[in-house]
Amino acid sequence: MKRLLLLIALAAVPVAAQMHQRFPASTDVLATAQSASINTTTITVAPGIYNVCWVQQITRAATVSSALLTTIGWNNGSAKSTTLFSLNGGAFQLIADSSNVLNSTGSGCVVVFSADGAITYGTTYASVGATAMLYGVYVTAERLQ
Repeated sequence: MKRLLLLIALAAVPVAAQMHQRFPASTDVLATAQSASINTTTITVAPGIYNVCWVQQITRAATVSSALLTTIGWNNGSAKSTTLFSLNGGAFQLIADSSNVLNSTGSGCVVVFSADGAITYGTTYASVGATAMLYGVYVTAERLQ
């Protein structure tokens, strides 16, 4: 009878809750009004599997042209891994956003295994003209396991 009650109790729990325990987001980074590249910066986390998401947005277009590229990095235990992301004219590509359009937004997520407890992010920035391009970038690392 006790086994039957236990089985009934487990059956009442949604399948998603039985399969995956959620961990809280470990770190959020928000950098606004940026007018230069952000050097590789470390987000310190516990070793594990993470869903790393980012959003970059041009908040002021340059007078002539601009380019923006976000880089996410991690160490999987045997090699350093790096992924470059951007949105270029509405297409997801591994090149810089060179649209130079106000509110042009690029974003993405990548699931990584961080063996050493460090995830990195950085941006590569270029701007031409009297008015420099400004941008913001938001990065979050959510622990999955």
